[in-house]
Amino acid sequence: MFQTPLLGLVRWTVIGDEDIHCRLHLCLLQCLCEARKTRATLRPDIVPVKKVTLLIQKVEAALDDIDGTEEASRRQECLDRLGQFLHAVTAAKLLSGGKTAEIISCLKRLPANRLIQAFVVNLAKG
Repeated sequence: MFQTPLLGLVRWTVIGDEDIHCRLHLCLLQCLCEARKTRATLRPDIVPVKKVTLLIQKVEAALDDIDGTEEASRRQECLDRLGQFLHAVTAAKLLSGGKTAEIISCLKRLPANRLIQAFVVNLAKG
């Protein structure tokens, strides 16, 4: 299987709260948009479903470490970034492995978030 640093970088950008993490997240999303344009030249196993489920589990663990009611917005920001990544990677048709039910199962354990809920609905349809 082809290995990329994509999911490791995404994990940092989803969990991180510094300005540099925001900029890196934007760059990753832009790269995914560009990948969509050149999809035919890319390998089919860029983002395996199994690796995405591991990413979601790591984000879930990191969210558990965020304490306090003032951190509710911080949690939602993390979930928004995860949702943005998931939407971008599926729009670019880079998910491989086919077992999307695993992703849906992992996402349902996360706190409520509109972007992620929309992703689950779209993934369930496809």
